Amino acid sequence: MLVHCYHGMSRSATIVIAYLMKHHNLDVKTAFDRVKLCRDVICPNEGFMHQLELYRRMAYMLDLNFPSYKLYRLKKLSQIVKDVRLVPSSQCELIKSDPGLTSNRPNPNVYKCKKCRRVLLTVNNTLVHNRGEKFTWKAVTDEPKEVAGSVGVEGAATGREAQPCADKIFTEPLAWMKDVKTSPSGKLSCPRCNFKLGSYSWIDYCVCTCGTKIFPFFYVTPSKIDYDNVVKNVQVTV
Repeated sequence: MLVHCYHGMSRSATIVIAYLMKHHNLDVKTAFDRVKLCRDVICPNEGFMHQLELYRRMAYMLDLNFPSYKLYRLKKLSQIVKDVRLVPSSQCELIKSDPGLTSNRPNPNVYKCKKCRRVLLTVNNTLVHNRGEKFTWKAVTDEPKEVAGSVGVEGAATGREAQPCADKIFTEPLAWMKDVKTSPSGKLSCPRCNFKLGSYSWIDYCVCTCGTKIFPFFYVTPSKIDYDNVVKNVQVTV
């Protein structure tokens, strides 16, 4: 079997490494070393190496709901938004549907506006980071150097158990977020009562009160919302 690209160094090597990882249950370094023994000029770029590590963490399959993969895709989209100042129609699937609208199978675990009780997001929409992590993005246009934790943040300390942070609730971009498709940054308000909830930015990072920097970010302040696990959470936006 021949696997090749233009130079036979980066793209084709990445595919072969991924194949070995999946079919022999290998980590990235072990698979890389095996391929390099056969072709010593291979040199997958940093972005491909990061994707291979993410592939390993997803148990060698594409999991669209894996938190780190969600953050990876948002980060890639942020690079486009930085250039064109809006979310292209081809990328709008990353703007998730409004959980406050009528649904046949609503998620019972939701967060509601503290003022008007409108459903704003589900637990599945949240993107958790660990307390004590620190930001390591070199630049908006570069790939992250990930050592531990979610994509976009790195563990500041090793050898101790990570503690999830609840100081701010970071979420995926949602359809009710005003101007999120057409403006690189802005404020988030409840679509029903206009109660101020938080902020977002495709092109800048947010420093959580725990010290973690998140990029891009879409957050709501916990004191502005309430958690609810009532099964019948379906509401209609007015």
